[in-house]
Amino acid sequence: MEPYILDLREERCPMALLKAKRYSKSVGKSEFIIHAVDRSSIKDMIRYFDNHNFFVQVDEKLNHSTLTIIKKEN
Repeated sequence: MEPYILDLREERCPMALLKAKRYSKSVGKSEFIIHAVDRSSIKDMIRYFDNHNFFVQVDEKLNHSTLTIIKKEN
């Protein structure tokens, strides 16, 4: 199965956070991946998803971060 990936490496705050929120609501899947570079946006996304019943795993790459977002079970 192909993973759901949102590439936000060209986006900066606040647009990166806005697109991540929209994507999480529209994708309808319990797990997806976000690629991002903007440190402020990454912090905001982690905070948002932590507060909205998601688990966030961050993997630092050479030129970007990969956030794996997983919906927590209720």
